[in-house]
Amino acid sequence: MANTGAAGCSDAMNTIWTWAENKKFEIGLVEFPEGTPNRWEKIAASLGEKSAAEVEHQYALLLEDIVAIEARLVELPPYPNKDVGLGLMPEEEPHPC
Repeated sequence: MANTGAAGCSDAMNTIWTWAENKKFEIGLVEFPEGTPNRWEKIAASLGEKSAAEVEHQYALLLEDIVAIEARLVELPPYPNKDVGLGLMPEEEPHPC
């Protein structure tokens, strides 16, 4: 039986996602669009360490974030560099030559 956290979610739903896992998750959403049979299982397989349930939960959280952003409930951070936000890790940001 799975342990539940304070919010009532199983431990599997409380896992931490790394930047790299989130990036692979985003790529998986594009590679396996809505309507793809076994979508969550296929995305989970591409991640390697996450279950289909974790992937589906991460998607639900993403949708919640999008709703909050579109409702202007979340203030977007100021981006000093026009190249920031292109999916680069901070240490991989382009440096002026």
